[in-house]
Amino acid sequence: MAHGQEEPGTGEWRARYKRPDGTWGSRSGFPTKKAAEEWGWSRRP
Repeated sequence: MAHGQEEPGTGEWRARYKRPDGTWGSRSGFPTKKAAEEWGWSRRP
C-alpha cells in the first residue's frame, strides 16, 4: 500500500508506504503526486 501526501506550504509531495513489518515509511521531495506514489509502490516486497 502506498500513497502520495502533499507537504503543506512546500509544493512538494511525500511518498507514504507500508513496510514489510507493517509500519509506515515515508520519503519527501517529489515534484508530483504521481512520482511519489510510483516510488512508494516500488518499495513493496
